[in-house]
Amino acid sequence: MRRQEMNGFEIYKKIGDDVQAIYRSRLLTEILLSLNEGSKKLSQLREFK
Repeated sequence: MRRQEMNGFEIYKKIGDDVQAIYRSRLLTEILLSLNEGSKKLSQLREFK
């Protein structure tokens, strides 16, 4: 059986939804933790780390 080579775009297309879900989950977790602390302003929550 011949191994099929995939470029970066094909790989991302195949697993892109999973990658986006991971980042979305991390962002939501960061926002909820910040809101729980109550000491951060909305502008600070919008900053990317």
